[in-house]
Amino acid sequence: MVILQMRLGQWHYGIPVLDQGCDAADHDRRVGMVDWSWVLILELLSAIVGIVGNFLVIVVLFQRRRLSRSTDTLIGGLACADFLTSVFLVPIPWPAYIPKTWLGEVYCRLVFTQSLLWSSITASTYLLMSISVERYIALIFPLHFKRLITRRRVSIFIVIIWFLSVFSSVFVFIVYGVDDATNQCTEQYTFANAQTIIAYYWFCLRLAVPCLTMLVSQILIARNLSQQSRSFKDITHAGNKASSVHIVARNRVLKLMLTVIIIYIVCWTPNQIAYLGYNLGWVPQSYLNSSLHRMLTVLGFYNSCANPIIYVARYPEFRSALKDMFTCKSAKNAPLFDKMDMSKNISMSKADIDSV
Repeated sequence: MVILQMRLGQWHYGIPVLDQGCDAADHDRRVGMVDWSWVLILELLSAIVGIVGNFLVIVVLFQRRRLSRSTDTLIGGLACADFLTSVFLVPIPWPAYIPKTWLGEVYCRLVFTQSLLWSSITASTYLLMSISVERYIALIFPLHFKRLITRRRVSIFIVIIWFLSVFSSVFVFIVYGVDDATNQCTEQYTFANAQTIIAYYWFCLRLAVPCLTMLVSQILIARNLSQQSRSFKDITHAGNKASSVHIVARNRVLKLMLTVIIIYIVCWTPNQIAYLGYNLGWVPQSYLNSSLHRMLTVLGFYNSCANPIIYVARYPEFRSALKDMFTCKSAKNAPLFDKMDMSKNISMSKADIDSV
C-alpha cells in the first residue's frame, strides 16, 4: 500500500499520530480531532465529487438495467467501486491511544491500514482493465461476443474481482498490530526483505499488470480499427450511412474508454513509482510524508472522481441520459455504453465487402 510505512509521530493521510514524547495535554488535544491540512481538504473535495458523480452514474445505469449488456454492467461495477473508494476517503478522527485488546487489533488491521479503501481501489483498477479487454473481444470477435459475454457471466466476474481485491490485502492482517509499549498501530515484519517484497507486490498488482494489459489491448484495438477503416471507406463511398453511423458510435465509446485509461495511468503512475523507489532505497527517507508524497497520493485518489467528469465531457449519450433523469423523462430503450450490436453490424458489412 502506498502509505503503510507509517511511524509514530508521522502523518497518516494528513492526520497526525501521537508521538511517544507527547504529554497528556497534547494527547487530549489530538484525540478525536482532525487536522485540516491542505491535503485533507483536497482529499475531502475528491470524496465529495466522487460520491456525487459516481452515484449519478449508478442511478443512470440502474434506470437502464433491463437493457444493459456487458459494457454497461462493467461500467456500473466500476462506478460502484469508485463510489465506495470516495466514501472511504472521507476523513475521520484517529485515536491517539489504542488498547492492546482484540478490538484494538481489529482497528489496526482494518481501519488504520484502510484496507477497505485499498480493496475498493484494487477492484476499480481491475474492473477498468476488464472493460479494456472486453472492448477488445467485442471488436475482434463480434459474432461470438453476445453468446460468450453475457450479463450474468459479467456479474459473476465482478463478484470474483471484488473477492480477489479483498483477498489481496489479507497479509495486512498479519503485518500490522498494536505495539505493547506505545499502544499504537505498527508494522511487525516477521522475515527479512518483507517490505521490499510487499513493495514489488503492490507495484505489480496496482500498476504493472493492469497498465500493461490495458495498453496492449488498446494498441491491438487501434491496429484493428486502422485495418477496418480502410475496408469501410468503400462502404461510406457507396452510401451506406447506417454502417458509417455505427462506426462513429463504436469509436466514440472506444475513445471514451481510452481517455479513462490514460487518466488512470496519469493519476497512479507517479505515486506507485515513488512508493517502489522509496522501499528500494532509490528515493530518500525524507520523501515519506513530504509535500510531494502527499500530493502524489491525493493525485491517485482523484482518479476515483474523474470518470463521471469524463463521461459528461466526452460522451453526449451520458449527458442526454443525465438530462432525462433530472427532467423525469423515461429512460431510452437502449444501452448507454454498450455498442455491441453496432460492432456486429460493422463486421457483417465487412463480410459483404469481402464477398464482392
